[in-house]
Amino acid sequence: MNRVKRVLVCCLLVVLCLGMVSFVPAYAETELFTIKDKSGNCYVPVATDINVKDTLGVDKVYCLWVPEETGALTIETSNFSRAQCFCATSPLTCTEESGKMIVSVGSGHDPNSCLAGVADTYPGADAYIDEASAVEKICVELVGETTVDILIQRGGKNPQDDVTPPVITLADNGVERTSDATATIRFTSSEAGTVYYSLVSADAVDTSATGTTMVSGDNTLDIVGLTTGEAKVYIKAKDASGNVTESVLEVTVPAYVPTYEVLLTSITPAMYNQGYRYVSATAAGLPLKSNDDPYMCIYKGAQAGQTVKVTLLIPEADKELESISLTTNDGNNTPIDVTVDGTENSFSFTMPAANVRVDSFTIKDSVVVRYNLKADVSLLYENLEDLAGNRQGTVTFTDADRVTLVQAKPRQQVTVTADPKPYTAGDMFKREFVRWKVIDGIEVSPEDQMKPSFTFEMPENDVYLFAEFKNVGTEITWGTKIDNVIGNVTRVSLSGVASERSPFTFAEGAELGAVPLGEDWWYRYEFTGWTVTRDEEVLTDVDTSQLVSDDRPEGTFGYATWAHFSVSGKKMTVMANFHERTFAGVTVEASPATMGSAAVSVGGDPTTNIPVVYEGQTVTLTATPGERYMLKGWEVKDADNKDVTYKVAEDVVNVATFTMPATGKDITAKAIFEVDPNNASTACVLEDVELAIPSATVSREGSKITITLPAGTDTSKLADAMLKFTVSKYADIIRAGDDAAWPAAGKACGMELDKAVTFTVRSEKNLIGKDETAKADYKVTITVAKSSAKDITAIKLLNADKSVIAEGKLNGTTWTITLPPDTDKALINKIGTSTDVFMQINYTGVSLAQAEGYDDATGTIGKWSSGNVMCGVSPNSSKTFTVTAEDGSAKTYTVEIKYTAPNAPTLSGGSATRTSKTGATVKFTSSEAGNYFYKVVDHGATVPTVDTSKSGTSAVKGENTITLSNLTEDARDIYIVVKNASGGESSALKVEIPASWADAPDTPMAEPKNASAFVRDIVLPMDRQQGDKLPVSVFQKHGVLDGTWENGTSVFSKRGVATKVPKWDGSKCIQCNRCSMCCPHAAIRPVLLTEEEKAGAPESFVTVPAKGLGKDAPSYFFRMQVSPYDCLGCGVCLTACPAKGALEMVPFETQREQQPNFDNYAMNEKLLKKDIISDKSVKTAQFAKPYFQFSAACAGCAETTYIKLVTQLFGSRMYVANASGCSSAYGGAMPMTPYSCDSRGFGPCWEQSLFEDNAEFAYGFLRAHGSIHGEVELRLKALKEKGVAVSEIGEYLAKWQDPAVTREVSDALIAALEKCEQTEDVPYILENREYLSKKSIWAIGGDGWAYDIGFGGIDHVLAQNRDINMLVMDTEVYSNTGGQSSKSTPTSATAKFAASGKKVAKKDLGAMMMQYGYVYVAQVAMGADQAQTLKALREAESYDGPSIVICYCPCLEQHIKAGMSCTQDEMKKAVECGYWHLYRYDPRRIAEGKNPFQLDSPAPDTDKLMDFLMGENRFASLKNNFPERADALYQKEIADVKARYQKYRKMAED
Repeated sequence: MNRVKRVLVCCLLVVLCLGMVSFVPAYAETELFTIKDKSGNCYVPVATDINVKDTLGVDKVYCLWVPEETGALTIETSNFSRAQCFCATSPLTCTEESGKMIVSVGSGHDPNSCLAGVADTYPGADAYIDEASAVEKICVELVGETTVDILIQRGGKNPQDDVTPPVITLADNGVERTSDATATIRFTSSEAGTVYYSLVSADAVDTSATGTTMVSGDNTLDIVGLTTGEAKVYIKAKDASGNVTESVLEVTVPAYVPTYEVLLTSITPAMYNQGYRYVSATAAGLPLKSNDDPYMCIYKGAQAGQTVKVTLLIPEADKELESISLTTNDGNNTPIDVTVDGTENSFSFTMPAANVRVDSFTIKDSVVVRYNLKADVSLLYENLEDLAGNRQGTVTFTDADRVTLVQAKPRQQVTVTADPKPYTAGDMFKREFVRWKVIDGIEVSPEDQMKPSFTFEMPENDVYLFAEFKNVGTEITWGTKIDNVIGNVTRVSLSGVASERSPFTFAEGAELGAVPLGEDWWYRYEFTGWTVTRDEEVLTDVDTSQLVSDDRPEGTFGYATWAHFSVSGKKMTVMANFHERTFAGVTVEASPATMGSAAVSVGGDPTTNIPVVYEGQTVTLTATPGERYMLKGWEVKDADNKDVTYKVAEDVVNVATFTMPATGKDITAKAIFEVDPNNASTACVLEDVELAIPSATVSREGSKITITLPAGTDTSKLADAMLKFTVSKYADIIRAGDDAAWPAAGKACGMELDKAVTFTVRSEKNLIGKDETAKADYKVTITVAKSSAKDITAIKLLNADKSVIAEGKLNGTTWTITLPPDTDKALINKIGTSTDVFMQINYTGVSLAQAEGYDDATGTIGKWSSGNVMCGVSPNSSKTFTVTAEDGSAKTYTVEIKYTAPNAPTLSGGSATRTSKTGATVKFTSSEAGNYFYKVVDHGATVPTVDTSKSGTSAVKGENTITLSNLTEDARDIYIVVKNASGGESSALKVEIPASWADAPDTPMAEPKNASAFVRDIVLPMDRQQGDKLPVSVFQKHGVLDGTWENGTSVFSKRGVATKVPKWDGSKCIQCNRCSMCCPHAAIRPVLLTEEEKAGAPESFVTVPAKGLGKDAPSYFFRMQVSPYDCLGCGVCLTACPAKGALEMVPFETQREQQPNFDNYAMNEKLLKKDIISDKSVKTAQFAKPYFQFSAACAGCAETTYIKLVTQLFGSRMYVANASGCSSAYGGAMPMTPYSCDSRGFGPCWEQSLFEDNAEFAYGFLRAHGSIHGEVELRLKALKEKGVAVSEIGEYLAKWQDPAVTREVSDALIAALEKCEQTEDVPYILENREYLSKKSIWAIGGDGWAYDIGFGGIDHVLAQNRDINMLVMDTEVYSNTGGQSSKSTPTSATAKFAASGKKVAKKDLGAMMMQYGYVYVAQVAMGADQAQTLKALREAESYDGPSIVICYCPCLEQHIKAGMSCTQDEMKKAVECGYWHLYRYDPRRIAEGKNPFQLDSPAPDTDKLMDFLMGENRFASLKNNFPERADALYQKEIADVKARYQKYRKMAED
């Protein structure tokens, strides 16, 4: 342990003023050491019992007093190996002689540093060392196998000269009998020492035995071994010098009488807030002690048989105490007779031999009216609470008999008295009454207002008084000065003062201590001393002692002191003076960095840069050479390039130190390394050569190296090509004639073809000049290979003006030029025979020859590629061409020209039908098959040219259909052309497309299958916007006047609004079901069929073998079925699909025929495979029926994905309370309701509530269901006792709360009861069969509900610790009402009411709910981790208590740049960058001894945070609109996000 930390007492210990303990002296073991002065006189120190083993690590403490004239001392020892003294003014010197250590202890030690605060550091040392004397005091520490401290005082008073025995006095009421065998005695002693006692006689007190430590002042002695009845105790004391009290203190201890307590618990918090109080309790007229707890008040000390009286304060003036329920509190609960006095609101009883308890009391109207008397007093510290210790005094109301009052009757005489807190000499504060500052309810004369006590007549109202007190004495101001200027370097605290307010008034004579707080004076500021003034006169006798905190880290070097002084005079000031040190940074580096490393430290861990080092601090530089290197030296310079003096350590050659200068200049220290010659390498091999030209190859023969470039390489810039060498480790390479080595990364070669250049590889040993032979020469040559390229790359047939007639196509080695069918007949006749039709052939190689004609080899090279050679090939004929390569190899091609006369198709029967504002269907008839092409233009526009050069769309012989989807609303014309297989093109067929589809006649709508009468009579007319024509009677007919609505009507709203819908490809699908999981509208679902079921499916219902269902699963066939009419075309399923090509967005028209497959298979509950459905995985959960489908939510909505999943898991038994917002808009949008039921009629019961009470609304579901079920359960138990359906009722009662079987046992019970005799209980149970099964109760809403308007309700309901669940869809904004900011909106996001960016962080709703400890809390993001979302919902619902799941929901109001098709991807990005975190808090884990908090998010890549923010316009727009504040808010948001993750990570690690 650092000695500096041990010598000086920490601030806290000084403030608390630890008592000083004395010990019995003994002599030092002479064999350990001897102490002599220069005259040869020996001194034997006292071997004390001071125990500082735990605090200082010292095994033994010795104390020695020597006269002031004693010079240097010498300590000789052979038992210790090292000595140290921690006084900077006079260090020890140590030598060795004849195997002994000789320690010379000089004089001149600083009395204020070496042993300052000795009594606090060494408790009890004041018996041996006089701390008050300003004489030299020394501590010498000897270190060996054990450690001893020798405390030496030179001169001054010798505490051991004491011959006066201590005086002990019994304190007032100082005897307390605590049991038959024990007691406590309180006494005071004039000095410290040891106290002894005997229960036999005065002579029996043995002061040579081990006694009890005694301090100077108040002491408490615990007595044991007493017998029953009154007893005598005889007490003596002995001081540290061995002086024993002259007479025995004889104390009579009374017999033990058991006492009991009165427990008063009937005042509730609400009553307390109203003003109810237990005012007092007495036993036999004497007050009992109270614990002052307002709700569980306990009065102690009553004896059996005593009359106990308890007084209450009843705040209502017209009420009085009527009755009290009082029982024994011993488990028997025996009633106790009580006498009630309503006139004074008290009750009395005889105390039994047991504790008693008040269970309740009642009040009644009073004939005697009383009013309340209340008072307050001023506080000592206004910044602290109104507690008893902080009050400046007390106020008491009494009647004429001086009985204390809290209420009084009208016209009763009342005396009020204000008493300042009692003052004892030496107290820090002395108070006096000032005035009655506030008077309410009575009139008080100006004279009485200044009196501490006056009498008044009670009025017919309450009375309130406020007594003002003040401190009297000396006003003290304290603070700090920096270089004589008052500043705030650090704070100054006065001991025992709970306020930092300055000035403050203290009692004259009080002893105070001042100390600087904080840590600035450890480093930046140098403490230069205290200035204490009294009435503007500087005090010179202020006692100071050195101060260092125990937790002070290494590297600190500033010191301060306590200032101890007495309070006197009118005004005093206490100033801590500081000098501000200069500072600068220190950076260390290694040169070269490859040979080692360097570090710098100033007390702390080594690093490469310390930005702040203060003048005077010692800086340590450490160099670490690599295994083959050595430190050459240090270069230390400041920012002006001036050398800084440093010192190399004697014992560690790689360490240097320097003292930080006061220049304020940054310093850079460089460790310079060099190769250790003994380890230098002699290797000098050229291992590899690389030239940065593609496909260049290297060959070598001995020391000759050849680099061959590929044939055809452009060598015009060869000299610029990068040449790189790989040589032996530690070697380099240099080109002949160069001054510098060739760079390891390479450089431009500067070479010419076929010209050798010499390069020399120099070994490391050669480089350092230790071996001139350790090198090798190599010759490097660059050459080019011959090309073997001989390909025809393109052929064109050209007119005389070089325009292209046709281009050739290659098949194998045959080039075919196909002439267009409409080629002019005259041109056909000229090709191959006329000199104005040319052939252009591009080729690789050196020559091209036509076997039957022209030849590049005999003419100008490149003639064929010029296009100036006459075509010698006639239509429908061919010629042979040979290409010769540079290396002489050749390749032969055939060139042919083909021409087929046209036979054009004929088009007829054109018609067009509008299908939407942007869509239409066009039909036409073709006389033959081929490909059709079309062009759409404005109605009446010039006939366009239809491009038939591309592939077109297949046309059949007969009728063809074209589906258009990108039209405008006005009239359009379409021109259609068909090209047959021989290239013949039809004339363009014009078809007119009508201007608007809105006026087109509706196709009569077929009545949907399975539509109920309610749907036919109400839902469908309303869906056709004919609801205003429905009479009230039709609603009355179906019993829905109360707003009840049939579930699942959205199935009849087949809108077909998507222009493109997903098409499934089973050959590429991996059957993960992720697309189904994230579909916002339940429009894509997995289907499993047996072999038999598959055989009956239509041909269009294509399946593939199912996989991944488990090894024991039956053989099923799988299909992912899309509902094209329910799909909104958002594309979310594609972004979530991990299998490329498994889903493709295609035109709606191509998939509309798939609707019957969805209706007949995906919606068919009979085809659900219950053996596969499970909530254990995403895949198996998606085979379950969704009870939420086809909602009117936005395309790509993230909220509905969570609701859909919840209904798949629990939908058949759900109660849903829905807060106002988006989820209520699409959840209950009449007439199409998305919440549906199954074939048995089971499904979610849904109702909307308001923002502010939705949680309470859901709680009402829970309470109502619980109440009705409770009655049902009572009647079932009664039936069972009568022998009715015993097994079914028993099975039901045992298992109804198990979600897996609750429906099963409920059905069995219903079936059994329906067969029983219909007694009174049976019909009741059957009428309430809905309440038999366990319900899953959910409150659902958005962040506006959960974080803002409904937060109070959520908090209240969750705090009830009942089985209720909450689902929060967090879009971070009020989405439904236009995008207003909520408490969920993060920093820097823009929204309504936060247009310039939100300034404060998002509320951490989950963390707030976790504080309860019994609420299940989860935060999820489906797009980031579907499995975690599933697991969180499953755990939340299974938890038998409250739960809340917070779901991240990207929304239109967030203005995502990538669009709503990417909502799932946006969740993934949010989690990856740390913007959103995934976690689960499960209280059940606490009982398992596990951390309830599990952080499911991986460590975030926060470098992506800014990219994420800029991907949403709610953040990005801030930069455009408010650039001056954007960056600061972005950084705050990033800081908020990081802080939240660190908090979660710490929670997960705890």
